[in-house]
Amino acid sequence: MFQVDRKTITFRHSLHSEVIDTLKHAGIVCLETADVLVSVISLLANYQEEGHSLSPDVFVCNSIRDLVQRVGTAEFVFLGKAPLNGGAAQRALKEAAPLATGNWAIFLERGSQSELHYGLFTGSTDPSALTLVETALETPDPAFPVLMARQLGPNRVEIRSNASRSRCFHFHGEEGSAHQGDEELASLAACIASGVSEELMSVFPGMMKRVLAEAIQKSHGTLIAVVPNSATAIPNVLHDMVVLNPIIDFAGRLLRHREDALSGASLSSLQAAAQLIQGMISSDGITVFKQGGHVLGFRAFVQSKPAAAGVVGGARTRAFQALSEHVGGEFSAAFFRSQDGVTKLKLSEAEPKV
Repeated sequence: MFQVDRKTITFRHSLHSEVIDTLKHAGIVCLETADVLVSVISLLANYQEEGHSLSPDVFVCNSIRDLVQRVGTAEFVFLGKAPLNGGAAQRALKEAAPLATGNWAIFLERGSQSELHYGLFTGSTDPSALTLVETALETPDPAFPVLMARQLGPNRVEIRSNASRSRCFHFHGEEGSAHQGDEELASLAACIASGVSEELMSVFPGMMKRVLAEAIQKSHGTLIAVVPNSATAIPNVLHDMVVLNPIIDFAGRLLRHREDALSGASLSSLQAAAQLIQGMISSDGITVFKQGGHVLGFRAFVQSKPAAAGVVGGARTRAFQALSEHVGGEFSAAFFRSQDGVTKLKLSEAEPKV
């Protein structure tokens, strides 16, 4: 009888090896924790509940109470516990992922006696405040290791630690950096911030990036254009745009919030603007910013060339190409993010990349 040489090859072995190395670098030597994190990464690549895609941030720590104390303005809720093994990840995500929206994230606490405690925690709702990622991961502390797993896009997952290490995993065959999108988003936020007061320059780009990132994560595709500070009118290449009157001075609202000692009234104004911007970005068409931290309008469209035979890409891709032709003139930047996570940014030569 003819014998077939059969062999099953999986990505899990390489993933497990890299996770063990990252945990060791952070100060955690534990095969059970590695199994949990491997499962989290595998699940986050394309996680769904009831047919809806979910992309929660998942933090691994030794004490959620200590982590919340370090974050500052935060609170947490325990949801349950499970044996410290790979199966715990699926149980924790099943219960917590549908609730991990907005500022809420999932925590996995490595308890005693080989138990994993899990639940939700949240930071400040102030758009100008640092995120959980920034407060929990950007201060190295060998005595208090913290790791986070998050989906960067469909089939792309990143793990980061507060030991200054990041690893990204592709679950498809596309070439390119798994970090694709983060650098582009930072450069876009810096372009929008160009021209704000010196007082705001240290905080506004970060806030702008956070607002953009949250909106893009929820969107089925994004197009953003930035006009230069010198512009006195809406570029003629745009049409059918919903023009805001008055325009949203997002940077101005942040300045008032800081000058007003972070009052409730100024916070409400800043949050309202952030939510409105995120709604615009989630709409069809192009959201149009002006340098200096202003929002001019949304649902704009640009005339694009019909797709040539054999050319890959839909209407948003062609619209981005059309916008790109005017970058350096009527636009300082054009940004595109597809539903499947492909990210492109065209900057004017005058705008530095971050």
